[in-house]
Amino acid sequence: MTCRGLFSLIAAWCLVAGPALAAAERIVDYSSEITVQETGAVAVVETITVVATSNKIKRGIYRDFPTDYTDSHGNRIRVGFEVLRVERDGAREPYFTERRGNGVRVYMGSRDVYLTPDHYTYTLVYRTDRQIGFFDDVDELYFNAIGQGWEFAIERARATVHLPGGADVLSTTAFTGRQGSRGQDYTSGPGANGGTVFRVTRPLGAGEGLTIVIAWPKGYVAAPTLGDQAGHMLRDNAGTLAGLIGLIMVGAYYLFAWFKVGRDPAAGTIVPLFEPPEDVSPAAMRFIMGMGYDKKAFTAAIVNMAVKGYLTIDEDDGEFTLRRDQADKSALSLGERKIADKLFTTSTIKLHHTNHKRIKGAIKAFKTYLRAEFEKIHFLRNRAYFVPGAVVSVLALIAVAVGSPDPYGALFMTVWLSGWTAGCAFLVTASYQSWRRGKYLPAVGISLFSIL
Repeated sequence: MTCRGLFSLIAAWCLVAGPALAAAERIVDYSSEITVQETGAVAVVETITVVATSNKIKRGIYRDFPTDYTDSHGNRIRVGFEVLRVERDGAREPYFTERRGNGVRVYMGSRDVYLTPDHYTYTLVYRTDRQIGFFDDVDELYFNAIGQGWEFAIERARATVHLPGGADVLSTTAFTGRQGSRGQDYTSGPGANGGTVFRVTRPLGAGEGLTIVIAWPKGYVAAPTLGDQAGHMLRDNAGTLAGLIGLIMVGAYYLFAWFKVGRDPAAGTIVPLFEPPEDVSPAAMRFIMGMGYDKKAFTAAIVNMAVKGYLTIDEDDGEFTLRRDQADKSALSLGERKIADKLFTTSTIKLHHTNHKRIKGAIKAFKTYLRAEFEKIHFLRNRAYFVPGAVVSVLALIAVAVGSPDPYGALFMTVWLSGWTAGCAFLVTASYQSWRRGKYLPAVGISLFSIL
């Protein structure tokens, strides 16, 4: 290719791509005015001029502000963050905030207003705290003045820091680039209108920012008191604290319930009987001894009905058929009569899944009778005492999620771990029952699975 051809190609590319590049969405100027207050709070005014082409900047822009950190001892710290005002081109602009992973996202703009392609200047005014380090001989502000969360290039960037009470600047440094980078592309010095100005000496790419560090003598900013530190600790660990309080409350409530209704009364004199009681059927005795219904209670009722001559049990290759031998039910107990009424719509019934509706109806009627006739007389399950503890547990789980840095993730984990714990408790109980009943092969399998 000749030099003339190469020049023509470059010129054509500039004509086509030049306007597109010039119109690319970007931040043309980013200014951050940072004022350290005597109370320890930091007031910030960020002025951001952007070029919008309705590509990504359609309704406005957003600013990600990190609030959650981990200190050198591994403790989680959450700094305060409060938006005071948002403007666009000098006029008030709607905004809303949203919790994000380790911080807050501020959306500047209206959901219903679309921007036409143009230059716009946004002003974000906010206040934050716990940004100052209090050391033995100096106080220091270590601050992410221009965050690394921007998707756009930043052509010009600077940050101006104003210290309280005319405090002298003892030292300054800054870092440019992506998160964790130690780039030194900046200059610093006194500003024309006071304060210390940090200027970035090159355009910042998407995902790059400016972190400034400035130190001054002690005595100009009030250090946090013990009460402040206690409040910060509670704020940092709100989720853990909520879980701990919830655990204590649930434990205390169930301990109270156990003392009130959970302990069995003292055993009385045991009188041996040499024949079954006349007013309690075998199935009812099973229900009373187990303090609840199980399948063996129904089996005991069927066998007792056969003993009384009401029905015959036939077995053929593992399948059972019940045959009614008489219509007179006077010898049956009330519960057995409930079974007979539901089971024998015909004179015979095979205990097979094809007859599950009749069998299920008989079981339901029998179970209802046992509960109504014997439960509140011979034992109390005290189910109502379970409800308040369950309610407190659910409220504690919700409080744990709300107080966590990631509420949705915390809510998922609390529900998941609660279900996991219930499953483990079920496995351990099943393992214990299997060992107690002498079912050693299932017991070994369930025990090994429970341990895992």
